[in-house]
Amino acid sequence: MLVTVATIVFVGCSHLHPGATDRDIEGTYDQVFQATLETLEAKQFPIKEVSREEGRIVTERRPVRVIETRRRVEKARARIEPDGGEVDVRLFLTFMDQSGTTQRREPDRERKEAGAIADKVISSSAIYDDDFDAIEDRVEDLRDAD
Repeated sequence: MLVTVATIVFVGCSHLHPGATDRDIEGTYDQVFQATLETLEAKQFPIKEVSREEGRIVTERRPVRVIETRRRVEKARARIEPDGGEVDVRLFLTFMDQSGTTQRREPDRERKEAGAIADKVISSSAIYDDDFDAIEDRVEDLRDAD
């Protein structure tokens, strides 16, 4: 089971930037950058830093306003870089239930924990996919407006 979970974790992850998930998006650099910024703002992330030249967007911690049915994303960072004819977008999301501390595991709880880890990975993947889809949709809107 642990091997399966590890495999799921790395599917779609950026090999250049550990912890990030990336997708190539069709559009100009400016369109993709603007779409990424607008998507994060629409998700109520307070923007801390924006550097169009460096392709970087950093947010503050998002305030708790609504109860979410999926894993809550607290912070987000985005890296946007030209990649041939497309633009590479990497998202780094910090989830509320991530913890920097490790807890001692009890042997009989390992199976439950493995299932919980798999659920978190699948939920995280769905959140990343939704964010990338929203960025792609916004790029399409910006392209149609030009």
